[in-house]
Amino acid sequence: LENYKKHKDKIEFITHSGSYDDAKFLQKNNIPFRVIPNAVDASEFFIPKSKFRDKHNISASSHVLLMVANCFPGKGHEEIINMLEKHSYTFPENSFFVFAFCTPSWPVAKRLTASIRERISRIRRPRCIVMLDATRESVCEAFAASDVTVLTSLKEVAPVVILESMACGVPWVSFPVGNVPELPGGVVVDCKIRDHQGYLKPSSSEIDLFSKEIKELLINEEKRNQLGSAGLVSVGNDFNWDIVSGMYDAALR
Repeated sequence: LENYKKHKDKIEFITHSGSYDDAKFLQKNNIPFRVIPNAVDASEFFIPKSKFRDKHNISASSHVLLMVANCFPGKGHEEIINMLEKHSYTFPENSFFVFAFCTPSWPVAKRLTASIRERISRIRRPRCIVMLDATRESVCEAFAASDVTVLTSLKEVAPVVILESMACGVPWVSFPVGNVPELPGGVVVDCKIRDHQGYLKPSSSEIDLFSKEIKELLINEEKRNQLGSAGLVSVGNDFNWDIVSGMYDAALR
């Protein structure tokens, strides 16, 4: 952005989040900008909850957790695995944790993916399912089948996976990354410390609290329904492509 600052009178600056680093830079330099959020197509998730569960022999009464994020440093896989290893048997019996990610091309990501998959294989509760290189259709089915989604990323701008969870009416639990604290439909677990690059550094007690919030949602159907409904309404009002494409149209006129 430093390179474009001198052209501020000729450039329309657009960001997905008013609270991310680029917006803070623009504010600091008194440069006007628009916030245009990410969006989702809710119709992708009009899928029976039973479709994914039947494929994986998951009963209707079992709880399903979902994390959709490629294995890469900063995406929070180590944090969630640390949580599961520490709190494994405090999760409900016959609960499931679904991990969906693609095979990475970068060596560092390949090494992390191999390590995470090996650690996942040792977890006995919740029962873990790894969806490697899954189709978009399969991922949408997993969203629709879930009871709670989790985002343990340590730095984000405006994570689409949270909007996808909202579009399913599924509550989420997340650290306070990007615009997540501004979104309805889930629980934000505070994290006090960030490094010099803005990445969160969750403490052991904060990871424990993350686990606690997940389990409280799993046993509280009324709260899940309330949060899920709030997220779904918000997608209908604010985060769908009919609304967001109109914002881009207005910016480009």
